[in-house]
Amino acid sequence: MLTITTQGSFVSNGSSQLINIPEGANWMKVVNWSNIVANTAASAFEFEWYQGMPINDGIASGFVVGTPAATYGMLNCRSIDVIGQTVGGFTLFDTTTQTPSATIAVTDTTAANAPVVTVASTNGIVSNQTIVRLSNISEVPNICGIDFTVTVDSATTFTLPAFANVTGGGTFPAGLAGYCRIISVVPFPEFYPANRTVINITQAMNPQVTTSVVHGLTVGQNVRMHVPAVCGMIQMDNLEGTVVGVLDAYNFIIGNAEQDSVDSTGFNPFTWPSVINYPYEIPQVVPVGEVATNIVPVPFIWPYPTSHSYHDATNNIGFRGMLLASGSNGDADLLSPAGAIGNIMYWQAGHVENM
Repeated sequence: MLTITTQGSFVSNGSSQLINIPEGANWMKVVNWSNIVANTAASAFEFEWYQGMPINDGIASGFVVGTPAATYGMLNCRSIDVIGQTVGGFTLFDTTTQTPSATIAVTDTTAANAPVVTVASTNGIVSNQTIVRLSNISEVPNICGIDFTVTVDSATTFTLPAFANVTGGGTFPAGLAGYCRIISVVPFPEFYPANRTVINITQAMNPQVTTSVVHGLTVGQNVRMHVPAVCGMIQMDNLEGTVVGVLDAYNFIIGNAEQDSVDSTGFNPFTWPSVINYPYEIPQVVPVGEVATNIVPVPFIWPYPTSHSYHDATNNIGFRGMLLASGSNGDADLLSPAGAIGNIMYWQAGHVENM
């Protein structure tokens, strides 16, 4: 039998924590050192997960409310805890083999630039990391099937922030119902850079490109634009360019590798396909090629031999890890494996193989 263990620590920010465990884990233990030192009633100090436990489950050892703080008991992380709030547990994932979650019922939406979606629970969804795909919402088939990075607003709602950049697709209606699936809890499931859905391109010298999920691109990377005719800006289709600026997680500026500019001022305006265009091709930005950098040997000799460093090759960044859930709100974080803001957390994980 071969056992591999790894360990680490972090200071909680009050949100769910994503722990990288390259070798995978059959078990994991998390200790909240701050809660041990504080000896506070209605707080947990040790959390455990073992292979075979349900998703977002685990066992917590904690100080019980209403008794001396030194008295403690065992709590299931998914149970209604001792102060009446639901606390999440551990979720094991492997980004190299990740499959969509089971369908999650959507019970309501808001008519906003960045619509808010209501579900039974947002446990396991991490702001600015989790990618969600809507489905079976008959009123907006032009949005269903598109991946969006989401932000968590509450225990039952999340927002599609990038939707505010969708043009031409109509206003997202209120009161919709249907389903969604969690596609990934990290922006780049296995390979980087990755294809991304484009939801807007501006008419400008060096146009701004907006994606539906966190793009992760950096200055200098080469990309090719795919813009179907239904999106209007056909002049941009198959254009190859270079990322010359990154504005934020969803927006970057495209230029030309030779001229450092792409003038789309005279291009047709980009519009997201409307309901009447469904079904349609999806506009995308696709990473292409590598950027070669000459390496001059020392001492300098002319003519000199050179080698090339391909610093933008497609990279497999898949990894295994564990998502530690945060509490539903406020004091519930004291009973969650991700801890409350400022808590000092220690963890240890192990992978056991029979030889």
